[in-house]
Amino acid sequence: MLHPETIARNKPGHVNNHASSTDILSTESKTFAAPVIVPKQPETEQGNAELTARLNDLEKAVLLLVESNQRLSAENKSMAAIISRQNTKLDTIAARLPAPPEVAPIQKIHKTVAKVPLFKRIWLELFNPESLRATP
Repeated sequence: MLHPETIARNKPGHVNNHASSTDILSTESKTFAAPVIVPKQPETEQGNAELTARLNDLEKAVLLLVESNQRLSAENKSMAAIISRQNTKLDTIAARLPAPPEVAPIQKIHKTVAKVPLFKRIWLELFNPESLRATP
């Protein structure tokens, strides 16, 4: 005889809360199914016109960059020519300058120490310190 639960499971409209191993396998295979590939829609004329306009704008921008690059290159060449001419002028001016004069040797200042007897020195330090100064 069959168990009452088994009989109830086999009735139509029965909801089973316990998943069996075959049910798990069938749901796993459904979740890992290959994605559906949707064919690409043909581009419209408006999309092509927008793409063409963007490409034309990019082409204009690149041509503008090339033109400015050529202009800057020409300016650099002209500035290099000006600098080389100035360099030759400075060389000719430097060649015409006279030689610098010879520098006289620096003489050291020798400190002269006055020999004053001890008693006289003490007397001068107390009563007349101005007389012991080196500069008058």
